[in-house]
Amino acid sequence: MSNAKMCAGLLRATCNVQVPRALGCPKECMTYVDDDKGLNQISDKWTAAGCENIIRKCPLPLCPVTSGAKCVSSGTLLNGMCQDVTGVATANAAQ
Repeated sequence: MSNAKMCAGLLRATCNVQVPRALGCPKECMTYVDDDKGLNQISDKWTAAGCENIIRKCPLPLCPVTSGAKCVSSGTLLNGMCQDVTGVATANAAQ
């Protein structure tokens, strides 16, 4: 997930791809990334292996409501990390 959250906010629009926070967790638990290509490959392999059929608990008892994200600089003008803009937390339906 950390690679997907890397961004370069000064060069283009960033952090605008919404993805689940964890595999198998409900769609209410979302976060924003800059690039979801690697995450999609992992998700496709996970689904192909039948892992979505395994009952599991999601790691967060509450899911922050995200309304978007911004690219926060990591000390240079060209590199940063996507940081979610959050609101009120909602109960995680998978708990």
